Amino acid sequence: MSYFQRLESLDYNRTLAVPTRSRIALLTGQSSFRSSRLTTQQLDFLRDVAPVNAERLQLGFPYHPDFDCDAAEPGIVAASARNTLQYLFSLHSRRYQRIVALALQPLFTNTGESLFIVTGSCGLQLLTQAWPLIEQPQHLNVRVVALGPAGLLPPRAVATIRGHRDLWSRLLYHGPITARCDAGHLDYWNSQQARQLVKRLFNT
Repeated sequence: MSYFQRLESLDYNRTLAVPTRSRIALLTGQSSFRSSRLTTQQLDFLRDVAPVNAERLQLGFPYHPDFDCDAAEPGIVAASARNTLQYLFSLHSRRYQRIVALALQPLFTNTGESLFIVTGSCGLQLLTQAWPLIEQPQHLNVRVVALGPAGLLPPRAVATIRGHRDLWSRLLYHGPITARCDAGHLDYWNSQQARQLVKRLFNT
């Protein structure tokens, strides 16, 4: 079964984004097409930047139990290739845009008051292309911080953080930058400065 077919076959009523009052989630491209478990560094990052009482979603996109499984950690070349594919899918495939919207919809529907989203470069593009297809409750406060932004911003205010050594973001994104930190494109999860900036942005 192809990656597209696997995503389309999921029952998104079984989402891991169960009802809660406040939630924080990480949205990046999938380095593995089998598993969306977050790395230790990503889990530590979420723990450090999460606003008080915000439930941390412990799995990445598509936030589904069928992707909560062991998988060999991909090398940098394979991970980069998959992220590039998803970036291109999000730009040119209506089918993929609908899939992403289906996966993201429960984050919005099942969050009562405040939804905090941290995106990587590919994750911001996924969110941007799916944004018009997502039904957003009027009462929901959505805050997005993009690390190493690439591509376009979704049609709402998004805080952006770029590392001084992030050449990839500099090449693919020419919009406003809210704050800068000492990081390269692959360094954000381990950057204490990035963590402090995200935490501050979510609490202002």
